[in-house]
Amino acid sequence: MDVRIIEVLKGTEEKKTIRIGGDNGALCRPHVSHFPAGTRWVLAVSSLPERPIGDPSFQRGFTSPPGKREYAISVCGDFWLEVRGDRALGRITVETHSSFVESVSLSDLLSWVRSNGNAPQLSPTAVPAPSER
Repeated sequence: MDVRIIEVLKGTEEKKTIRIGGDNGALCRPHVSHFPAGTRWVLAVSSLPERPIGDPSFQRGFTSPPGKREYAISVCGDFWLEVRGDRALGRITVETHSSFVESVSLSDLLSWVRSNGNAPQLSPTAVPAPSER
């Protein structure tokens, strides 16, 4: 998927749009359909190593094409939060895989990330399951 960057919170990226590879069924990554067009997300991504020119072992999703850096969302975990209005939603403090969803102020989350976790501790609230709303 091609993603428009609003702000880089850690690291550097000069491009305004980057390509992020999703799961091909064997990569333990989220499918790109998890991130519908028009939605906003806080994502933890890492760059894929660049495949040397002429290297026949290229496998899409594991390396970037020569001269075209691509990214992946970190594997085997939830490394994304959906942004809805002024809130970030997802698994914020839950350490094990579950359907439990939490919500935190987006400004508090961004301050915490920008401070390397030195800002006041986040205080997320549970988001009721759809059947409880």
